Amino acid sequence: MSNMNCIFLSGNIVRDPELRYTNNGNALLTFSIAVNRNFQQNGEWQRETTFVDVKAWGQTAERASERMAKGTEVVVSGRLQQDSWQASDGTQRSKLVVIADRLHVVRGGKTYGNSHGFVPAVDDDDLPF
Repeated sequence: MSNMNCIFLSGNIVRDPELRYTNNGNALLTFSIAVNRNFQQNGEWQRETTFVDVKAWGQTAERASERMAKGTEVVVSGRLQQDSWQASDGTQRSKLVVIADRLHVVRGGKTYGNSHGFVPAVDDDDLPF
């Protein structure tokens, strides 16, 4: 069996995304999303929030930066990547980040588009199920 590295997340952007360009001219968009999980514990509903860092590259990054802002609800699909670096105190650090292949704006944001991997907001009444 071959290995698989794919992830789908839905959440809200916690701060305005940051668009930068590498020395080679490649666009890089970085942002974080809050992913909530609701569950019952001892008969009481609880909410657990996980904050996930996301990176998008190239045209995906440029298009997303035009549409996304703090508070935008998004669906992210992509893969996990382990980023490693040396901290200023000399210790090795690492974290998992999501490298986004596709970003879908669910609601909120700067504008809604229906091209290049983006979908408009959907009213629950419009869903066929």
